Amino acid sequence: MNFDQLALFAILAVSLGLFVWGRVRYDVVAMLALLAAVMLDIVPAIDAFLGFGHPAVITVAAILVLSRALRNSGLVERAARSLQPLSEHPTRHVLAIASLSAGLSAFMNNVGAVALLLPVAIKSALDAGRSPSLLLMPLSFSSLLGGLITLIGTPPNIIIASVRAGETGKSFGMFDFAPVGAVVAVAGVAFIGLIGWRFLPARVEARARMDALFDIADYITEVRLPKDAPYVGKRIVDLETLAQGDIAVVALIRRRDRMLAPSGFLRLQPDDILVVEADTATINKLVAEAGLSLVGAAPTPVTELGSERVGVIEVVVMPGSRLDGRTAR
Repeated sequence: MNFDQLALFAILAVSLGLFVWGRVRYDVVAMLALLAAVMLDIVPAIDAFLGFGHPAVITVAAILVLSRALRNSGLVERAARSLQPLSEHPTRHVLAIASLSAGLSAFMNNVGAVALLLPVAIKSALDAGRSPSLLLMPLSFSSLLGGLITLIGTPPNIIIASVRAGETGKSFGMFDFAPVGAVVAVAGVAFIGLIGWRFLPARVEARARMDALFDIADYITEVRLPKDAPYVGKRIVDLETLAQGDIAVVALIRRRDRMLAPSGFLRLQPDDILVVEADTATINKLVAEAGLSLVGAAPTPVTELGSERVGVIEVVVMPGSRLDGRTAR
């Protein structure tokens, strides 16, 4: 093997290692691999970005636009609602989700299909009293199977079609993959729905535990500002600064007035009650350093902490997010 081959294998090995590690974004890893190949003169600098103009790349980008259009149209939500009566039996439930996933991924990006159906699968599983894990792996596999049916169902089909067009002058048609792909997809979905899901490990999470995991009310507390507290007359943003951004003031109760999502520049007054969302350590810090008194868990239901202008939601910071390791502020 010559130097170029060894260097190429080394770049691939390092790239795969970074993909598996998951701490660096995949697009950054891809660009670093391309940059390394150019710097080592494996890829000529003049040809480094020719791949971005390849028809397959343009087609995949167009598929992502189409996927977003399908999502915005509401067709997916209507299809998902029609599956509710089928969720009573686990076999019918898995078959319904798998079939819908395969059908969608035949005409849109399979990652987009999974992203659309993921919340539907989780909610329908919880509504049926089942663990969401029963549907997640069938959802993933069926989206891959559905991509085999059409030309645009999966990027490899597009690449193969473009290679054929370059070699023979004639590309594959939209449904040229269907005679083989449809048979494989139908057989695969049938296996997943009838047999495959039974091999999944049993999960013991009860619905109550799953609901509690995402219940934002568990993190909301009321604190009172006594008359002799050092933060009387200071702004809400000063309180947030003391907590290093690890607190969110959901509402302020001042006598009979309730202000949702109050301005950070609002001055605090004696006996103000703040409805805050924070962890135990942050609350203890505010009580000790800001002189607040702990009232307890907020008696006000979370649903009443919203209005036409203000809403209360909970979001999860995913691995690799720009927010990972940063404060809430």
